[in-house]
Amino acid sequence: MVSTTKETFRKTWNAKYTLRSHFDAVRALVFHPTDPVLITASDDHTLKLWNLHKTVPAKKSASLDVEPLYTFRSHTGPVLCLAMCSTGNRCYSGGLDGNIHCWTLPSANIDPYDSYEPSVLSHTLTGHTNAVWGLSMNVRTMLSFSADGTVKLWAPQAPQPLLNTYVSEQGMLQTLTLTFLKQYAIRL
Repeated sequence: MVSTTKETFRKTWNAKYTLRSHFDAVRALVFHPTDPVLITASDDHTLKLWNLHKTVPAKKSASLDVEPLYTFRSHTGPVLCLAMCSTGNRCYSGGLDGNIHCWTLPSANIDPYDSYEPSVLSHTLTGHTNAVWGLSMNVRTMLSFSADGTVKLWAPQAPQPLLNTYVSEQGMLQTLTLTFLKQYAIRL
């Protein structure tokens, strides 16, 4: 990969890791807050858990290959966005199917050949009627924005997780970045 910021400055980047396993485009990724772990989301309807300390030499390059430790399956369409809780024990994924899935992360030392464990899907947050484009986490709350023109405030682990729905005055939302600026304030 080559990047340039000025005509006279050119930097060549060498890949440190190569992650191969998704069958379609990768739409999002999120790093674990404390472990050398990465989660990717793809148009192939899956999420994959990668431990960057478990590598094997690549066959045709100087980079290291990383094999996924776990494949998360439940979305019925492309997975478009990800968010990780601050403790790193849960991950949230939003998809074209309009659902937000809440995942309990398996150990970063899981055997990749263990059988699939469906209990990693903790629960599903429903309420959007179109694709979920983005997620943003705070300590106990999460924002989601969707092609249905809404932003939803969630307490994902609460018995009644949907706290509020904000509707766009223009209808469909354009590209949007959600950020918690203060602990309980929301700015769009």
